[in-house]
Amino acid sequence: MKQLMNKICNSGNVISLTFCLVVTVIGGCKSLDPTKDLEEVEVGIYGGLGSWDVSVTALSLAVMEAGYEYQEFNEIDVFNNDISRFRMIIMPGGNPQDYSSALGSIGMKRIQNFVKFGGGYFGVGAGASIADMDSLVWGGIGIFNGDSVWPINQIAQYPETVLTEILKTEVDHDVSRGSADKFTTLYRWGPYFVPYHPDNFSTIYNYSITGSPAMVSFTYGSGIVVLTGCQFEIEENDERDGGDFGNNLYDPETEWELINNSIKFCMSDLF
Repeated sequence: MKQLMNKICNSGNVISLTFCLVVTVIGGCKSLDPTKDLEEVEVGIYGGLGSWDVSVTALSLAVMEAGYEYQEFNEIDVFNNDISRFRMIIMPGGNPQDYSSALGSIGMKRIQNFVKFGGGYFGVGAGASIADMDSLVWGGIGIFNGDSVWPINQIAQYPETVLTEILKTEVDHDVSRGSADKFTTLYRWGPYFVPYHPDNFSTIYNYSITGSPAMVSFTYGSGIVVLTGCQFEIEENDERDGGDFGNNLYDPETEWELINNSIKFCMSDLF
């Protein structure tokens, strides 16, 4: 295969050179080297530019507690297509505009292709906001054929952080099955979700205040996607999330089971 690629790219033929260029743009220069063999890791957590370090730390601890192997990655790993080693990726809380700037059109295309060809995607807060189609201000990854609308001013205006209640809407979904009918959880500028084409789209939890989707799932290509506008990873009254963010707030329960269930679902085989 490697000899074939070299022959094509060195032929001087316009069509062949165009093919070589397309492969390079979509997969990166390293995609021309099929001998590259990355060791598979279950979960990748984005910790690059735009990410919220509190969210990255808490998600890392939640993933470890659930028994999964994980590694952090950044925008350089995305550009180099090194995310191919993961079965799924988690995009944490942060700033979606900074995500868009850091990843650029090439990085977001890399992630889009990762999901299209079978990788799972769990977007939390900003990681859910950046999953939609292009907005008027910045580019989105484009795996959600709809609009992730943020912030939700009825809950809290940017940049406030508050607790809010979510209500289960689908009792037999793999993510919500056996979980509580409602949770009190942290809201930090997250979106609600408006699908353009509701086929293959499930609403798992709604915001109690607005009745709009707070947690959803769907497929993109061969990949499974779960998005939430809430920061389930933050344990307001428990140090197990690795920090003290929100310790002045009282949350009566943990939502880490929803993180665990989302990871299982994103790595499941629906096809």
